[in-house]
Amino acid sequence: MKNKGWPKRIRRGSEVKNAKLNERDVRVIRKNHAMGATNGWLAKYYEVSPSTICDITKRRHWKHVAED
Repeated sequence: MKNKGWPKRIRRGSEVKNAKLNERDVRVIRKNHAMGATNGWLAKYYEVSPSTICDITKRRHWKHVAED
């Protein structure tokens, strides 16, 4: 069966061309959130939406990033 133009594997994290965050940022976000930083503050600092921060901390996005 032909590949039909689909990529051989899905790009994740900082491999995505338009990613605003990288794996290190995600680890720092999770750590700061666990220490009490709010989604709103983290969102302003990293210039993303609060819902993105929420999805990162609940591991809906960036699931492939392991904790240190």
